[in-house]
Amino acid sequence: MILKKSTKLTLAASLALLLATPAGAEEWKYDLEIYLLGAGLDGTTGIGPVETEIDLSFGDVLDTLELSAMGLFRARKGRWAFLGDLIFMGLGASNEVADVDADQLVLEGLGVYMVTDRFGVLFGGRYVDIRNEIDFRGPLGLRVRGGASWVDPVVGFGVEAPMSEKWTFYGRFDAGGFGVGSELTYQVKLNVGYRPSERYSLRLGYRLIDIDYDDGTGADRFLYDVVTSGPNAGVVFHF
Repeated sequence: MILKKSTKLTLAASLALLLATPAGAEEWKYDLEIYLLGAGLDGTTGIGPVETEIDLSFGDVLDTLELSAMGLFRARKGRWAFLGDLIFMGLGASNEVADVDADQLVLEGLGVYMVTDRFGVLFGGRYVDIRNEIDFRGPLGLRVRGGASWVDPVVGFGVEAPMSEKWTFYGRFDAGGFGVGSELTYQVKLNVGYRPSERYSLRLGYRLIDIDYDDGTGADRFLYDVVTSGPNAGVVFHF
């Protein structure tokens, strides 16, 4: 897929800001989080003229999950930070009508500027790649494949508020797309962290990602209007 000029400019500007050397004598601090998202899926997806509703609870997703990988990396120095977040889910399901395989990849690269010690603004891009394949049973053996990949510009804000010596609340909201990639995408993420050691901490919370993408015409049309949401839990390593 050829990226639009505005998307290229957004990514170039984000990269330039992320590579800028922050002022101050503070050292870089790094966090690596490995987490599980108890995701449920709700919405509509379509290939060409064919559309289908998606309504999967976390239990349904877990039953059909073939492969998954989820992780977040953060580097911070002074008031600047860089975030890289990865969500990949490979789903496979079968019934008397068809075999279905669906791969979903979401990769974020974001810059963050902490306006205060507790409040920061974020900007960057979210890369999304969706691949669906349906093999219908029967004498015809019809196979339908479809998918798309795109990049959305993203802007938002985050809150990091200590509640005690070891407990911290984390909140984040962002929105993007604006017709550049998807029509609209937004995300809400709420976490509570407990840090029993300088080396690691534990986090528990809730995450919602809404993506509304519709591009192409006729047989080339691909629709993905889906909300992915559910609880998340992870361990964060500090170094």
